[in-house]
Amino acid sequence: MAKSTRTLRPTPAPGKDAGQAQATAQPAESAAELPAQPEIWEPDLVDAIFDYLLREHPAVAGLTDVQELKRLTREQFGGEKAYVRRGRDAEEQQRRLEQVLRLFNGRNASEIARRLGIGRATVYRLLKQARRDRVSRVPVT
Repeated sequence: MAKSTRTLRPTPAPGKDAGQAQATAQPAESAAELPAQPEIWEPDLVDAIFDYLLREHPAVAGLTDVQELKRLTREQFGGEKAYVRRGRDAEEQQRRLEQVLRLFNGRNASEIARRLGIGRATVYRLLKQARRDRVSRVPVT
């Protein structure tokens, strides 16, 4: 979004002569009159992710050119909307899937949801995932 830029210029007030001018807001006549604005840079998600990675794993900084990786990441994913889920790691997701598969009898999705503290839609999503991945039974351990 472009901002409307206004500058203060002395203009004569109605009923007064030019010698008694007061400052009023009028549109700037050209960009040449405006002072140069410093370019404002805000960190984006790529910067935040790399900052986190470098803070948690400082050895990574010496292995590769971080700025080049940021550039490549922006090139690959630039302009896309991204959603970064909170929470569960792959092991926990697998454990939850195994629990659902172990408890599901074909009719008890609501009961499983209550028991595991998840939504019924999550139960069905996990079952759909299992069908898609062709996991029909949980290995007995």
